[in-house]
Amino acid sequence: MRGSREVSAFVALLFIYVLQTSVVSRLNLPLGGPNFIFVFFLAWVLRHDAMSGALIGFIVGLLMDFAPPAVSTAGVWTVVLTAVGYGVGALAARSQDIGNSPVVAWLFFAVGLFALFAGRLAIGSAIGETQPIISSLARTLLGLLAWNLILAPLGLWLSGRLYLALSPQAESRR
Repeated sequence: MRGSREVSAFVALLFIYVLQTSVVSRLNLPLGGPNFIFVFFLAWVLRHDAMSGALIGFIVGLLMDFAPPAVSTAGVWTVVLTAVGYGVGALAARSQDIGNSPVVAWLFFAVGLFALFAGRLAIGSAIGETQPIISSLARTLLGLLAWNLILAPLGLWLSGRLYLALSPQAESRR
C-alpha cells in the first residue's frame, strides 16, 4: 500500500465508521441492519494483495473492536479481520476475473463475508464467550450476512470507482 489511494481509503473508512456508528447502528432495522464497514472493507480488499488486505483488516478490526457498543472481547475483530483480509487479498490477487465479472467479485465478497462471521463465531467460542452471547451473536451475524450481501454490489461499485479514480494513471492526468 502506498500513496494517496490508501490515504483516501482511510479517510473514506473513517467517514463510513462515523456513519455506521452514529446513524446506521441507531436505526431499528430488521435483522440488525447492514454494516457498511464490512462492505467497504471487503470491497476494498478485493482490489489489493494479501499483505495490504491484512493491514487494512488490522486497521478496520481496531475500529470495530472499539466501535459502540463494544460488548465483546477487545482484539477479536482485529484478529478476524486481519486473517480474512489476508486470505481474501491472496485469493483476489490470484484471480483475473474479479475486475472483469461482477458475479465473481460478488462471490468472492460472499466468501469473505462468510469467513468473517464464521471466524468471529469460532474465536468467540474458543475464548470462552458464554453461550447466550454466542447464540445472540449468531442471529445478529446472520442478519448482517443477509444485509451485507444485498449491499455488496453497491459497495463493490463504489470501491471500484474510488480505486480507479485514485489509480496512478488518474494521478498522472491531474
